[in-house]
Amino acid sequence: MQNVLNTVPGVQFDESRRFWQGCPTISRTASGILYAGWYTGGTREPSPLSCNILVRSTDNGDTWSDVILAIASVPEEKIRAIDIQLWMDPSERLWVFWTVRNDNFVNTSSDHLSVWAMICADPEAD
Repeated sequence: MQNVLNTVPGVQFDESRRFWQGCPTISRTASGILYAGWYTGGTREPSPLSCNILVRSTDNGDTWSDVILAIASVPEEKIRAIDIQLWMDPSERLWVFWTVRNDNFVNTSSDHLSVWAMICADPEAD
């Protein structure tokens, strides 16, 4: 297992449960919808409970949605989700990239990091 993709995140990802957040990213659709993501989780960084979260704004950033996507770590397997990045491609698809850190390997091993991606084909849709 690499990470847990949660498209219906629960209260465990609410702002009131975040002690820190960092490595922000933001992307804008042609109509002005904003998507923002960052890395958080646990009481400090690094943490086996780290996760990436994604939110959305339809009013130019005045207000933001609750978390709409959470990419969670798998602590029992020493797999951490870190460093989310967003990119709107020329076809107006929203790409979500993130790094997976496998703490079963030492930092000098090329197996300790990998990059994953998923695509939202219509980021203008509800």
